[in-house]
Amino acid sequence: MKLQLAHYSLSLLALSILAYGQQNLDSGSVQANVYTNDSLGLTWQFPQEWITQSPSTKPQAGRSHILLDLVAGKDGSAGIVVEDFRDTPRFWAGYGDSLKEMLNKKDWDTFGQRGYRTLGDGVDAVEDHFKSRNTPVTYLAVICGGLRGYELKFMMQASTPERLDEIAKALTGVRVRADFSSGEKLELLANGSRPRRARVSESVSQSSIKRELKPEYPSEARKNKIHGSVVMLAHISAMGHVQDLYVKEGDPVLATAAVRAVSQWEYRPYLLNGEPMSVETQITVAFR
Repeated sequence: MKLQLAHYSLSLLALSILAYGQQNLDSGSVQANVYTNDSLGLTWQFPQEWITQSPSTKPQAGRSHILLDLVAGKDGSAGIVVEDFRDTPRFWAGYGDSLKEMLNKKDWDTFGQRGYRTLGDGVDAVEDHFKSRNTPVTYLAVICGGLRGYELKFMMQASTPERLDEIAKALTGVRVRADFSSGEKLELLANGSRPRRARVSESVSQSSIKRELKPEYPSEARKNKIHGSVVMLAHISAMGHVQDLYVKEGDPVLATAAVRAVSQWEYRPYLLNGEPMSVETQITVAFR
């Protein structure tokens, strides 16, 4: 039975604000209380008492797609909406902002400050909270992050802010595989085949940097005297563009700033026998 809280269900909320373009991502599957999506390299072990809802019967031919819809106890709901941005380089620079604008236009007010977290050690995400203008008042959390050219939106609803925080704790069960794939269709060799990927040391890749944007030290980190290094695994395309970033180590607040900056770096193409190749390397950004 679909959860009814005298407000939007997850499916109705998502479908009412998200409908763009075209996508063909596998929806994944649920076994017991574990959601698995091999296309994204994502698993989520959510609480056993949560109930999986049947997929919406409404067509989802747009850029966005509901992957998972859950009843989270008597007064909550949770789920995952994915949006295809494989045709939009560096889309993650503004993820969450367009959704925030749309929600504000649809009877939801933002409350609290934007938060930052890393999900499954592989999804660097921003978190926004919303409060409905309707009665009874409903609270919504949207956690947005980029993965393999897609924007993941973990959406959670509850009747109180405290209950919303409890539901959001289930995100500790998210896991992401590190072996992500390329999303850049235009980065092909002259003969039309996809470039091979070479693994190079950090010192070698550093010597090839053509454009380096220094990260801003987050005010929250300065205030709380957070410092240290963010270590990332990066895939750099044959044309020298940063394709994928996987955070291996680092405080989530610092990691967000590091990812925003490094995603805009540009490199001189790595050549083997005069042929450009995509590269896997480590990148370390220090905050002092």
